[in-house]
Amino acid sequence: MNSCRSKYEVVSPQSVNDSIRYDVSIMSPAEVMRVIYLFPDNNSVVLDWKQLKKPNTYKITLVHSNLEDDSVEAYKYIVYAEYNGMTWRVTKIKRTHRCWENRGHTRWGIKKCY
Repeated sequence: MNSCRSKYEVVSPQSVNDSIRYDVSIMSPAEVMRVIYLFPDNNSVVLDWKQLKKPNTYKITLVHSNLEDDSVEAYKYIVYAEYNGMTWRVTKIKRTHRCWENRGHTRWGIKKCY
C-alpha cells in the first residue's frame, strides 16, 4: 500500500532561535518564516498560518513554487512557533521539496532531484 503522506526533513530550530531570542520587532508568523526562509514577495509563494489549541502557538506553512532551478520545482516548510507576547520561539521546522517533471519525484519528498 502506498502512503499519501509527505516525507519531511526535520531541521533544527536552534540557530533560528539564537537569532530571534531577543528580537521584539518580529510581530507575526510571516516574519518568523522570513527568518527561516527568505522568500520573494510574489505570486510564487503561498504563506498561511493558524493558531493551534495551545495558547500562543502557531503552525506556519510556506510553499514556494516555480523556482528558477533546473531540478527543484518547489519547497515547502512547516514551522511550529510560540509567541510569549514579546518574542518568538520556534519549536519545530519541517522541510520538503518536489522536483520538476522528468527531474525526479513530483510529489513532496526528501529524495534529491536530478
